[in-house]
Amino acid sequence: MTNTSAVVRVLALSGKRFVGKDTLGALLVERARAHGITLERVALADESKRAFVEDEARQGRHVDLARLLGDRSYKESVRPRLSRYTEDALARDRHVFCRRVLGRPAGPGAALLLTDLRLASDAAFLRAACRSYLVRLRCDDATRQRLGWHHDPVVDTHWTETDLDDHPDWDEVVDNPGDMVGLGLLADGVLARYVARALCARERATPG
Repeated sequence: MTNTSAVVRVLALSGKRFVGKDTLGALLVERARAHGITLERVALADESKRAFVEDEARQGRHVDLARLLGDRSYKESVRPRLSRYTEDALARDRHVFCRRVLGRPAGPGAALLLTDLRLASDAAFLRAACRSYLVRLRCDDATRQRLGWHHDPVVDTHWTETDLDDHPDWDEVVDNPGDMVGLGLLADGVLARYVARALCARERATPG
């Protein structure tokens, strides 16, 4: 572990499909900016796509990263190769994408906002590798359905969806209230508690 990785700060969101992680993430970035705090959104899934594009380029094949990140039909056209690459990369190093995320340059004083924490091994890695604040977001099924969720017995029981179901090591567990006003208030609370924790950690690290 390098000295730089030890001081990276990460606020990580975890939760099942359609619980509102991306919406909460956007609100956290917005609220943080209003207080002069920079949260840089990152995602392990996006990092796997970047690594895939780099690997394809080494083999003389061009994949458009911007379209891969934002064009669903384009992503589907390369999904078999992307899935195979991701599985092979994780088999070689199960923390490869966590390492890449932590290695991304961040501005002075910025913290990373990770919006897709899915695995217990990744949660443990973040605990060991950086100053992390882990948040589990929950949501009732009725609200998830309003957000677009439909039960899929294959996807919803996949290990990447269930691995953190009984995980005990959260800094906080919060519930999506089901409306934007409530979610905004939730973001305010999470941000305040995260900042308080970060300030405490900074004070402990400062020689006195």
